[in-house]
Amino acid sequence: MTRDMDAPVAAAVHKDDEHRTTTKQVDFIVPGLTIKDLLSAIPAHCTKRSALRSGVYVVWDVALIYGIYRAATAAEAFIAPAAGNVTYPHPAAYTLLWTALWALYSWASGLVMTGLWVIAHECGHQAFSESKFINNSVGWVLHSAPRCLVVREQYCWVTSLLLAIGHLAPSLAMTLALTLGFCSRRCSLGVPYHSWRITHAKHHASTGHVYQDQVFLPRTRSELGLPKFDPSGEELLGSSISDKIMAELYDALGDSPIGAVMGSVMYLVGGWPLYLIKNVSGQLRYPSGTNHFVPKAPLFAPHQFWQIIMSDLGIALWIGAMTYWSMTRGVGEMLRLYFFGYLWVNHNLVLITFLQHTDPLLPHYRPPVFTFARGALTTFDRSFLGNMGPIMAWIGAGATHGISETHVLHHVSSKIPHYHAWEAARCLKKRLQEAGIVLEGRPGGWSEMYRVLRECRFIEDEGSVVFYKNAKGLAAARPVFPDGFVSDSGVDTSVAAAADAAAAAVVVTLLSLVIHCMFLVHVAYSSPFIVVAVVVAVIFVQLIETKPTSQIRSLSLSLHLLGVDFPSIGRQHTAHYSHHQLTMRFATPTELRYHNIREHGPWNFVTITSRSTARTRLIAAISCDSRLKLEAPTQRTIVVTGTVSVHERLFARSRSDAQGHYRHSRSDAQGHYRHSISLSQVAKLVV
Repeated sequence: MTRDMDAPVAAAVHKDDEHRTTTKQVDFIVPGLTIKDLLSAIPAHCTKRSALRSGVYVVWDVALIYGIYRAATAAEAFIAPAAGNVTYPHPAAYTLLWTALWALYSWASGLVMTGLWVIAHECGHQAFSESKFINNSVGWVLHSAPRCLVVREQYCWVTSLLLAIGHLAPSLAMTLALTLGFCSRRCSLGVPYHSWRITHAKHHASTGHVYQDQVFLPRTRSELGLPKFDPSGEELLGSSISDKIMAELYDALGDSPIGAVMGSVMYLVGGWPLYLIKNVSGQLRYPSGTNHFVPKAPLFAPHQFWQIIMSDLGIALWIGAMTYWSMTRGVGEMLRLYFFGYLWVNHNLVLITFLQHTDPLLPHYRPPVFTFARGALTTFDRSFLGNMGPIMAWIGAGATHGISETHVLHHVSSKIPHYHAWEAARCLKKRLQEAGIVLEGRPGGWSEMYRVLRECRFIEDEGSVVFYKNAKGLAAARPVFPDGFVSDSGVDTSVAAAADAAAAAVVVTLLSLVIHCMFLVHVAYSSPFIVVAVVVAVIFVQLIETKPTSQIRSLSLSLHLLGVDFPSIGRQHTAHYSHHQLTMRFATPTELRYHNIREHGPWNFVTITSRSTARTRLIAAISCDSRLKLEAPTQRTIVVTGTVSVHERLFARSRSDAQGHYRHSRSDAQGHYRHSISLSQVAKLVV
């Protein structure tokens, strides 16, 4: 995609003789790059993580906050009337200057605290160090633990306990000392670490997916109760619309500047806590009352129960610490030194993330077009505070560790720490520019948020690639597809490669038959019913998948189900997860039905066992590239359509989750799924 940053988003709007309004749209090239292509552009050393180096940045941020505090107190003493340094014409002048001083302190400390928030966020992505234990320990302390329990600059019992544990492990002791030793009561962030880490991982897995993304989701025409799409009066892609329908949409949506300003203020002030408490701007498929604090919420799986409890404990201690501080030192001091800065953190977080994922030039995908690589490229890099000039842009990027300026890279590989992200982002941008893709948004600020809120009102209920439309029913961009089928697993299935794929299919099919026979002999004596089920499934696959590329994909399915590790097809280790990701892809629309015989709570699912982790996980798990639904729940049937991605420990196995989680699947199929594969009574399949 290319664009002129100085040109208006919806340019050349004009009316024709038939009382229609048309607009010149930007052509968005739907990326044909695979995740392998994107990761290969990143230097290998950029993935190296250092607990010591990351810890130094924590100390730097805490030292900056402390320095800002000391500078503010020194300035307060200097401007005090008793000091005699400043002459005031009226007592109100001192009050005004004092208020301005502490308002500046709140903004500055909140800006640096946002940097601490970013580091804690990296802990959740396992980007802080090579150790998962260190990552989660530091992340919990930075996000959830109440450092404001420190009273009169003494270490709190949480810090002392963690440091005592650190003495048992010298490498951990150094990290904890760097991370916690300088923390004062002005550095707490009040985030449920594990709860948000879990849902944020789902966001990364499905960024840009209309049905599965977790936050900043576009509302459809039907969800907003707008007039139904009229093909006689408007174009589906939003390039033209009749004046009559435009007036109807405008009246239904409203487009007043005051409304946009109020919407921006509400978003910036209350967006983050309301998302945690009430799932505001989250998925509508979750039931009312869904939040990040109830362990049995549909956001979480049963085995994550104690992680949610641990996060809730940190938040409870944080609230208790603020209460204790207010009771012992006064509410005014707590608000002035900490809470107003905390509100600025929330403001910065919403401003940065909203503008990263929302713009009239950014698409959203529906199955089967969605892939992880395409989802990762539905974000913008923006210069935080860049609208205030180059100096403020430098301050904003440095204080927040470049989270806004390197966000596309972060979605391609979230394990890259921020101190390597700048170099990695430059290399990635070169690769994207070679493909004609530019993902550089306008500088982030209040004016940009106001513009985006007015331009991004709704998306259509139809279309595999959709862009926001404004209140007039016009869209700023339209999708342009490259030639050939895009494979997210790195398999080249373009037209030019068809001959090679046909030759490979013959060899692959023979290999498939040999492996199937070996497997059947192995299990024939112990599990005859599995033999029958697999034979039926294999024969059916070979019959319905006739295209050469389809044979490769059906083999990928069979090999993984039969427990054979075949890395070149279907299985990939992605940098954005610490575990493997299994992908089963079909060139033709396919529907898979899984009937299992093993109990897993109130619902039954087919289970598989991972050799790498020696843990049981579900094959009917979260899917990035497909729709998953339940049919005839009393018969314990799982239906997976399209491209399936299996993710470890991400599927919430509860009745309320299963019922509300996939209710949109009916609209996905639309009669396109003609084939089905039935694997009956398959209980234990080894990957």
